[in-house]
Formats: sequence, structure tokens, C-alpha cells
Amino acid sequence: MAWAVDRRAVRPPLACQLPNGAAAAVLLADSARAMRPVLAEGAVSERLRQALPALLVITVAAGAGRMASALASYADGRITPRLTTAADKRARRGGPPGRSGGAGARRVRTRHPADRRRGP
Repeated sequence: MAWAVDRRAVRPPLACQLPNGAAAAVLLADSARAMRPVLAEGAVSERLRQALPALLVITVAAGAGRMASALASYADGRITPRLTTAADKRARRGGPPGRSGGAGARRVRTRHPADRRRGP
């Protein structure tokens, strides 16, 4: 339904899913890579020094994932009002064929307070 309402507005949230998924994969892989030296035996400073590259990658990947998620939320917020309006209009006119409540269902039309200004 969102694609039918505004294709241009749907593309950014979809496009943000790829970097978000990639960031999650990097986070998982490098978390395992960072844990090996951290849990190993030896001096704490040496273990942290060995884990530092993986920890830096984790930091960058987390930031990129959060940024992609924030952009997707922003874009989603822009399409939601139009999508809600389209869904309300579809519900008022009975919805798509075959989904109006089954065979013999009685359709009851109710008026929204804003409809009074527009007339019948």
C-alpha cells in the first residue's frame, strides 16, 4: 500500500535497511573477534591493545547502524501520515474487493467529523 501511495517516499526506508543489516553483521563478527583477546590470559593492557582494532570497527559499525536506523525512522515518519490517510479512505469506501467482511456482510457508512465541512 505504501508503494502505491508514494514510491519516492518508500525508497529511503528500504535503502536504509541494507546498511543497517550490514552494520549488524559487522557488529556480530567483530564482537567475536574482540572477545578472543579480551578473554585470553596475559596483561590487561596487552589484551586491550590486541582487541582495539575490533573495538574501533564495532564503534564505527554501531554508529553507521544507528545513523541508518535514524534516517529510516525519519523517512518512515514522512510517509506514515499519507499512508494512514490512504488507509482511512480505503476503509471508508469498503476496502479492496473481497475484503469487506465476507459474503453477505453489511457495510455501515459512518461519517467522520471532518466530512461535515465537505458536504454529502
